[in-house]
Amino acid sequence: MSDSEKPRVDPDGTIQLDGIDWEAPPQPAEGAEPPPGSVRKTPPPLPAFAQQPSLPARVAPSRPPPAPRSPAKTVAYVVMLVALIAAAIAAGRSVGSRSRRAPAAAPAVSTSPATAAGTATPSASSDSVLMVPTIEMK
Repeated sequence: MSDSEKPRVDPDGTIQLDGIDWEAPPQPAEGAEPPPGSVRKTPPPLPAFAQQPSLPARVAPSRPPPAPRSPAKTVAYVVMLVALIAAAIAAGRSVGSRSRRAPAAAPAVSTSPATAAGTATPSASSDSVLMVPTIEMK
């Protein structure tokens, strides 16, 4: 059916629910025939490749189980894990202590006429504030 033969749907149309008889069985669409076997009560049979013979209760593994790990290897892994955690803790503490320390060199304050005219120098209480210079993009 081409696009020109299809009935146009009214975009402002509504479904009249009052006119539907809910007790009556649903009617098939006009011109549509139900496919044969659509009233089947059981599922269709499985294809041949999906049917498998019954397996015995216990199947022997195709490869032997892995050998148990030696105690020395287990101890070595535990020691490496503890060393890795200790290194991470030490690195975190190092970074944290550096961020709490005062900066090593404070910027020199110039005594230009503009500074003396009215711009205040940062006070000692604002030492913990990071001052980022303005960068102009051209």
